[in-house]
Amino acid sequence: MAARSVKVTIHNSTDVQFIVSGGALTGGIWSPNQSPFSGDLVLETDRYVFASESDGFLTGTGGSITLSTANLPVANPWLLTFEWDKPFVGETTYGLTGVPPGIDAWFQETVTGTDAEVEVTIVPSMQVSTSFLPSTHGWHFSNTTWPNVANKKIVLPFGLTLPVGNASDGMCGGMTYSAIDYFLANKPIPTRATAPADLSDPDFAYISDRLYDSFHLGDIFDKSALNKYLGYMAADGPTRANATIREALPVIRGNIAMGVPAALGLIGANATGVVDGVASLGKNHQVAAYWYHRDGSIVTLGIYDSNIPDDDGLQIKINADVLVNPSLTHNISTNPLFMFFETGYEFVTPP
Repeated sequence: MAARSVKVTIHNSTDVQFIVSGGALTGGIWSPNQSPFSGDLVLETDRYVFASESDGFLTGTGGSITLSTANLPVANPWLLTFEWDKPFVGETTYGLTGVPPGIDAWFQETVTGTDAEVEVTIVPSMQVSTSFLPSTHGWHFSNTTWPNVANKKIVLPFGLTLPVGNASDGMCGGMTYSAIDYFLANKPIPTRATAPADLSDPDFAYISDRLYDSFHLGDIFDKSALNKYLGYMAADGPTRANATIREALPVIRGNIAMGVPAALGLIGANATGVVDGVASLGKNHQVAAYWYHRDGSIVTLGIYDSNIPDDDGLQIKINADVLVNPSLTHNISTNPLFMFFETGYEFVTPP
């Protein structure tokens, strides 16, 4: 029995015919009777299945398959490539590049023990959207207008409290998380047009709690967003591109397809070392993506940015084929913008 395996199912739900033009392994072997063959057709509404597995002691498996477009009116066939890498130790990674114009493609993984099944879906380009709208469901005051007061109080022995943080530095994570909370709870967000004054205001206290939730400080060795901010500020271009395109985009699309806006951490600074990183944290930002559209390599996200309230026209665009350094354009408040990641939002019932 193989120590690691990956089974891939390609769903072609377009009117484009694809041809398998190549398949290669970087580790392991093709599973018995489940190898792709050059020249195989992946027709409209077709399901094409293949699999690879490890071969040897303490080994993993990985490879790629390339599909060329058989009937698109272009001079040269478009090459769509799906890659996978499942090492014996470490995370499994996937990649999808060369998506033809007019096409949307994504992948979704299911893991059972040491075996992974991946579904790659190819459909005509379309906008996938929640019913969230910044002008309706976002806060109606700007994150840039918080007063110069503590944003948290730590309870000490003998009834004492210690004020920490400064709201005037911004509470974008709390505004993002709480806006999603109200939306998912189907509760109207408070209509106030000015920022609350201090922690005695219930809205202030709730947004503050959600700000600290957005950093996932209790998961310091797991999915802590704080660790990710520090790590990504110091990361190189390929690391940022991999995290944005291969890791974040499939999760973002999946959340939005289920009707849940995706909370994003935006990296707006370069920093090395913990001291420099902590000092630069305020140059980063948090927003919510509430619609997704992919047309070939270009992915566009509709964004709620708490720095720019009530604006339904904010977007981030990324070229999902540029894996050396993320290629981003946008009209949101963060400048520069190097990359983004999904912060791991979890619902909390709002007041």
